[in-house]
Amino acid sequence: MRGERTLREALAWGTLKLSLRGVEEPRLDSELLLAHVLGGDRAALFVRASETLARARRRAFALLLRRRRARVPLAYLVGRREFYGLDFAVGEGVLVPRPETEGVVSWALEFLRARPGQPLVLDAGTGSGNIAVALARNDARARVVAVDRSARALACARQNAQRHGVARRVHLCCCDVSALAHALQRARFDMLVSNPPYVERPQDGFRDELCHEPLLALCGRGKPFPAIYESLAVAAAALLLPGGRLIVEVGAGQARRVREILAAHAGSTLVEERRDLAGIPRVVSCVFSGARRPRPAETA
Repeated sequence: MRGERTLREALAWGTLKLSLRGVEEPRLDSELLLAHVLGGDRAALFVRASETLARARRRAFALLLRRRRARVPLAYLVGRREFYGLDFAVGEGVLVPRPETEGVVSWALEFLRARPGQPLVLDAGTGSGNIAVALARNDARARVVAVDRSARALACARQNAQRHGVARRVHLCCCDVSALAHALQRARFDMLVSNPPYVERPQDGFRDELCHEPLLALCGRGKPFPAIYESLAVAAAALLLPGGRLIVEVGAGQARRVREILAAHAGSTLVEERRDLAGIPRVVSCVFSGARRPRPAETA
């Protein structure tokens, strides 16, 4: 971007650059990137539309546009993403929170509000901590143990827990849920929630933004799709109190198989699903009776 430009002109230029590369929402992304460069919000862009953009900021904006045109996720470029009405820090190497996962939080909060005392929740594969922090922020009684195998993800989750004032009720652990089940040896959680790595065919799914996100968070360590949910179901059977609930996000077309897997381990027929705004079954939940306690399986 050469020569002096007003904020209005810079926005138009940025929008054109992104649209020519096929970015889905070029105007919105251009506004968010320019607001990030200026250190303000989008509203300020329209108030200051006739101001000249300083040279250093022109260069910074052009660099961000170049990376966005290369499909680096917007959340990585601005360092944040909104989830469940909260602002989350997000960095490279950490899965970007998505609107579909809000269904897990909504369903979990319904269950927690009907649970007495101070319910204890386990968040398996916490990533940025978006599920754990949203639950703790929206239910002041809830305590959450959030586990992940990525030290980078846990650092991000810790930052978000501190940002939203719930660090004392969100306890972070660098491990996987199966290892935790082996270590604890007895039930103690009211609920287990997870947005597990469920991408079945990376070669088909890793396009555009996905190719920049962590492979481990998208498809795990090469385990086939059903095995991810089998591990969660076995761990839930070992860790959940009688009447405890497992709530998981699933990929498109996976809900029926996941329901079968959960029912086989729960000692209960109470297995349900909910759809996202696109009408796709996106969240599956099961109540564990406590009647069956198989030994937690090793994580492959």
